[in-house]
Amino acid sequence: MVHRWEPGKPWFSPEYVSFLQHFRGSVYTGGPIAEIQNCVVYPIERVEEEFSAYFLTNSLSLMMALAILTIEDARKAGDTDEQVIGLWGVDMSAGEEYETQRPGVQFFVLEAMRRGIEVYIPHESCLMRPKPIYGISEWDASYVKATARARELGERKAQVDAQMRQLQEQSIFLAGAMDDLNYWVQTWTSPYGLPTGLRLKHTPGTGMGGGITLPRPYSPPPDDVINAGFIQTSELDLVTKIEPD
Repeated sequence: MVHRWEPGKPWFSPEYVSFLQHFRGSVYTGGPIAEIQNCVVYPIERVEEEFSAYFLTNSLSLMMALAILTIEDARKAGDTDEQVIGLWGVDMSAGEEYETQRPGVQFFVLEAMRRGIEVYIPHESCLMRPKPIYGISEWDASYVKATARARELGERKAQVDAQMRQLQEQSIFLAGAMDDLNYWVQTWTSPYGLPTGLRLKHTPGTGMGGGITLPRPYSPPPDDVINAGFIQTSELDLVTKIEPD
């Protein structure tokens, strides 16, 4: 656990914190942590001096470097037991983040082999598959076929993306048309109301509405309002002024 100790953060769940605090083995950390009973500060200075910092790009590389040094220390102390480094569940096959980290792990696997340390990788793992060789792989039929297929899929995706943009634009237009029509229904469909453009005065002894039926300010929207687009009418055109008798 070489990252900064930050309990309470979303990436530090209570279960994870409890596991680190009560783990019976050594817990290598980036700095001293009093809450972890078996905390061991990672020997970064020794590792960097031995291997350099160029491939220390992920936790697994740090683990591999430490494993190599630990095995060599045991051998120097006279330990003749067979020592093997095994890697499980660390294919690092996803793109983006792992794409830049994977070469570091591959470097330490090769470094362990150069130092006479065996490394076990399961059959189903693709960890030690190298990237295509720059330039040279372009002459390989499999590379040509795969990259042609990738371009085809890219073109199809671009077409789908364009269709999605068109549908999104249509969705936005329809939302506006619905809002416009809803305003019309909620505002202009009742035959009752008070006229505008007049000084209004209530006559005592009468109801507040007075049974006034107003002329509609404009005709209902066309049935094909969706295809016709928004009703392009200014607010002044929507008002029919009622003159006094």
